[in-house]
Amino acid sequence: MDLLTLILGHKRYAKDGKFHCFQRQLFHISLARILEPLKESMTTPEVNKCPDGHYHCVIYSFGPYIGDYPKQVLLTSVVQFWCPK
Repeated sequence: MDLLTLILGHKRYAKDGKFHCFQRQLFHISLARILEPLKESMTTPEVNKCPDGHYHCVIYSFGPYIGDYPKQVLLTSVVQFWCPK
């Protein structure tokens, strides 16, 4: 079994709650590790000179992510066509 099959799942594990939990945790831990170098910039204000010539404290962040339905299902680890609530 290759890594992609492991992450996306295999039909054999389609109804396994523990595997779904593992997938969700693996995805979120991976994102946390990837974004770790950006954490300081996103929590500590930085003084920058803005285009208007004034200095402002800036905290960087990400904007909203808008994806199609299949990507939203993958990112939120919900079952397709089920309400996540």
